[in-house]
Order: sequence, then C-alpha cells, then structure tokens
Amino acid sequence: MGCVPALWDELRPDLLIVDEAQRLKNWRTKGAAAVKSLRTRYAFVLTGTPLENRLEDLYSIMQVVDGHVLGPLWHFIPRYHVLDARSTAVGFRNLAELRRRLRHVMLRRDKRLVRD
Repeated sequence: MGCVPALWDELRPDLLIVDEAQRLKNWRTKGAAAVKSLRTRYAFVLTGTPLENRLEDLYSIMQVVDGHVLGPLWHFIPRYHVLDARSTAVGFRNLAELRRRLRHVMLRRDKRLVRD
C-alpha cells in the first residue's frame, strides 16, 4: 500500500468506496490508518456488520465517512458508554441520540427488508 498515497494525491478522486468496512474497526492497523488518510469529498463504506461488539468499532468506521458526525473519541466514549470507576465500559447509554446522529449518514437494511 506504499505507492497508494502518492497515486491518490495525483488522481485526487472525489469518491471512496470501501467494501467489507468492518476491517476498519481496529483503527490501530496499518490498513485502517491508510484508508483513513485518503481524503475525498464523498465516502461510502459497506459492511454487513457495522457493530459487532463495541461502539468503538462503529466509531472507527464512521471516521472514514465523516469524522465530525460522532465528534472526538474522548467525547464519544463517556457520552455513549456507562463507565465504571476504572473507566471500563460496562454498558451503553444515549443510544437513541446516537441513532439520530447516524440517521443522516447510515442506511441500514436487514434481511427482513431485502427481497431476493
């Protein structure tokens, strides 16, 4: 992926489409960092599992779509997690608010809504 940033800067595409975006959940990986460094006017991320275990997974994917929708991570964690005395997530809160913030950038379809 070393030549991609140089080529990307040269081409300057307007649109980024990422399939299997659940691979971006761990923002510490080189692949996720590389994708997040690509700047475009528009981005579509496609995944069947935007949220498996942790809200941080969704946060990481959303950074590719629009890094402003969910705000900084230091604000996101306490806003949507119930934290214990050691700042470990033990539950979730404000999920209706989170859904409202995402409805303008996220289209969700489950099997019940999709016909063959």
